[in-house]
Amino acid sequence: MSNKTTHLNAQPVSYYVISVEDMPGFVSSLIEQYQATQQVTPIECKQEQRDLMSIAEVCEYLHVTAATLNNWHRVGYLTKVKIGRRVLYHRQDVEAIANPHKSN
Repeated sequence: MSNKTTHLNAQPVSYYVISVEDMPGFVSSLIEQYQATQQVTPIECKQEQRDLMSIAEVCEYLHVTAATLNNWHRVGYLTKVKIGRRVLYHRQDVEAIANPHKSN
């Protein structure tokens, strides 16, 4: 395996020339490096998923329609979170709408 550097649009770019035999080890090291740079642990991901609600969950919880949620987002009353194509809402925001007089 050899490491080479060139320039693309005045930016240095590194690339590697590796053999087929070196490929599995190289890919494993890239995955390990990537995972080491991530700050979110799987436990935090699960907690974050519990803190988000789908459109259907919010509609059922607040007894409103999806169109109402879209209108609330448009006027800034309730902010939606997009993850890929999924639209979600923060549970804390939804609960604040359901219980406007409750202080956190």
